[in-house]
Amino acid sequence: RLAPLPGAESDWVGQPAFSLLSRDVLVALVERLGEPDAARVIGRRLGHLIASLHLSDDADPDQTAWRRAYRTHWRTIQQVWLGGGLTAWLGRAFIADARVEAVRLGATRVSIELARFPETLPLIGAARSIMHDQSHAVVLDLGHTSIKPAMAAGRACRGVRAPRLRTQ
Repeated sequence: RLAPLPGAESDWVGQPAFSLLSRDVLVALVERLGEPDAARVIGRRLGHLIASLHLSDDADPDQTAWRRAYRTHWRTIQQVWLGGGLTAWLGRAFIADARVEAVRLGATRVSIELARFPETLPLIGAARSIMHDQSHAVVLDLGHTSIKPAMAAGRACRGVRAPRLRTQ
């Protein structure tokens, strides 16, 4: 949920992130505001979410130990890398709006960056997460926009370089 940070949009405070940042919400915003303004709103909401994760406290006594540990971990994050099909479509202006909003709300110690290949980042991550060394792997991105298959070849899961991906 987005935190009640000083200067935050009151309509967003307390809302679950999914209800403000989902693909369906983006589609509705595009229909209502047009693409550029919808991307700005989504960027600002993402900045508010990152600021909420980075700054808000654990005052809720009903939180589980896991949730408290998760929130403690988030307060140590210094870089957030974004990728995926929607991120690639929203582009750099969306990232800039997220940065501005996060800083405006007080999250000055966390950077928000666009991955080098945002549209294939989920596939690269899947290829690199293979637990055993294989020379080839089929990976899938089962995202909101489409299902994207790829063939990873080489040192996909252990190398420091991005795997070679052949997508369809």
